[in-house]
Amino acid sequence: MPTQQHSESMQETLLHLEKARRQESQLRKESDAILSGLSALVSASCRNEVLSILRSTFQTLIGCDDCWVLQRQDNHLISENNTVFPVYHGFSRVLAGGVLNAFDVTQVPEWQQIDNHGIHSAMHLPLNLPSTNGMLILTSAKPAAFTHESIELAMRVIPLTEQAITKIEHIEQTHAAQMEAQWKLMRLIMDHAPIGIFMLNRQGRVMFVNQAFCKTVDIPESHFIAANHYAEVLPESLAKQCSVSDNACFEQGTTITARETIINPDAKERIVNTIRVPVHDKNGDINALVGICVDITEQITRNHEKEQMQQQLLHTQKLESLGVLAGGIAHDFNNILAAIMGHASLAESKCKRDPLAVEQHLDRIVTASEKAADLCKQMLAYSGHGKFIVKPLDVSQFVESILNILEVSLNKGVVLKLSLMENLPMIEADATQIQQIIMNLITNANEAIASRSGIIAIRTGMMEAKANYLAQCLCAENIHPGHFVFIEVSDTGCGMNAATIEKIFDPFFTTKFTGRGLGMSAVLGIIRGHQGALKLYSEPDQGTTFRVLLPALKSSPCSTTATEEYSLENTGIDCVLIVDDEESIRDITTMMLTDVGIETILTAEDGREALQIYKREAEAIKLIILDLTMPHMDGEETYRQLRLLNPDIKVILTSGYSKQSVQDRFAGKGLCGFLQKPFTPQTLNDVIKASF
Repeated sequence: MPTQQHSESMQETLLHLEKARRQESQLRKESDAILSGLSALVSASCRNEVLSILRSTFQTLIGCDDCWVLQRQDNHLISENNTVFPVYHGFSRVLAGGVLNAFDVTQVPEWQQIDNHGIHSAMHLPLNLPSTNGMLILTSAKPAAFTHESIELAMRVIPLTEQAITKIEHIEQTHAAQMEAQWKLMRLIMDHAPIGIFMLNRQGRVMFVNQAFCKTVDIPESHFIAANHYAEVLPESLAKQCSVSDNACFEQGTTITARETIINPDAKERIVNTIRVPVHDKNGDINALVGICVDITEQITRNHEKEQMQQQLLHTQKLESLGVLAGGIAHDFNNILAAIMGHASLAESKCKRDPLAVEQHLDRIVTASEKAADLCKQMLAYSGHGKFIVKPLDVSQFVESILNILEVSLNKGVVLKLSLMENLPMIEADATQIQQIIMNLITNANEAIASRSGIIAIRTGMMEAKANYLAQCLCAENIHPGHFVFIEVSDTGCGMNAATIEKIFDPFFTTKFTGRGLGMSAVLGIIRGHQGALKLYSEPDQGTTFRVLLPALKSSPCSTTATEEYSLENTGIDCVLIVDDEESIRDITTMMLTDVGIETILTAEDGREALQIYKREAEAIKLIILDLTMPHMDGEETYRQLRLLNPDIKVILTSGYSKQSVQDRFAGKGLCGFLQKPFTPQTLNDVIKASF
């Protein structure tokens, strides 16, 4: 019997020890969980981190499934996931400092207002926070999950929870104050920024707009903030412009720059450059964009006014240039006319008493007239329309052919050196005008050397001129890069300073005490007329180099065979209609035609009279010599009307302008010839022969 009692006593002792061991283990586990939670809560730096630590701690201590922290706001309890609990009787008791252990949440009125999410029991513990009252809710999917011991354990952690949340609230309040201060400063800066700034989300809702933008579009900030989409407040045309750039920024994910036109309600137009920059969230997705608008209306207006001023200045300079040009031409023409009038008067007085002496005066009249014609050619060259007889030309061979003329024009101490490339590609040019270019350049080089000894070098060659090279050349505005034949004239003369270089292409500009002519301005005009360019390099006392670039032909044209000589007798021309508003031209042309055997010559002083005559004498008239410039009806319109009457009519056009300047207007229209005024009987005869 004593043995049995002893055995039962031993078992009871062992059970007691086991229970004590388990209690000790549970206490150690609880203490470790509390200490671990305490350590983690002390180092927590954000609200989500606090919640995560609390959830882990309470799951270890009590075995709950989840925990919530609720804080009072506007008579509601707001959880971290924005779940709203109305404050009723049960929750009011907790907020007052009591504990509510709901064995069945369906019995608590407040829980009936929300989705239970499988929750059956919940423990509600009060939180005394500096900012507001709140509660900690521990939940479980098990019914009656929380015992009296669970409440005691949870209450031991509540002070730590309150301290941690208080700490986080302080951090958040400090951070919020800093953010508020930064935002106020940023708002101040952006509102006083001279450029418009706005921010909108992907749905087109304006999240921010500064005063400069509102002023630009003349729409208050409140209208933007209240609108669900900026299209509700912006003018329709502007909203469409903006939507294109906004969509491009969101879709491409890159900075987009666009120019947009804003028409304010007062019909005042503003032009802005807008830069749109995508804004990425923490996941890297684009959720908004920031726009920066720069009003460039005044800048564009200033640029436009500047361009107008430059054009006005250029126009003034052209008028000054034309004044100089007109004065120079008047001077030269007066000299020529004086010679013509003088010799004509002498010829008239001598024709009866000494007929042989008249011939000398007539020769002088012809010579003076040729000088007048040459002056007109220089004027056409100055305007860039002076290309008369255009044919393929080998520049190197041409320079050799005029070598004697060049050498005769040089001073005694000047040596001419040639470096001419053989087998150069042909250029399409007027030989007389190319000679004028070379002669003018040689003459200038010779005068630059003056009485000293020096060298003038002429070099020819071929080069490929690229865009950057052409940009440094004169009259190359419309010239495309490509292969060019060049003529280069260099001298060892006095050179030119920048001021002289700027003026040498002005008409009648000269550095000599005497001398008159179109000079370098004519050279530039000839080059322009040949679709070429000019490169100039010069420095005082270092000499000057002119390089003339002329487009190279891609292939040499086939040689032409001599054409058969014609006489007007073989053409079948017996009736010609002359149309010109100048009586003197009609008279001299009539005399020329009569002299070569034309029997019937009709004349008209304008296009309307010409049409009347042609309708009456259409069968007889075989050829019409038609002036381009006439009053009432010009040559172009007259020719069109004549072609309507007879598509096969033969018309020779006459003009004081060059053939090159007017041929494009009549290209493909069946014109059979062109006469450049003034013309000789031989020239008239040749053009008529070529027309039949």
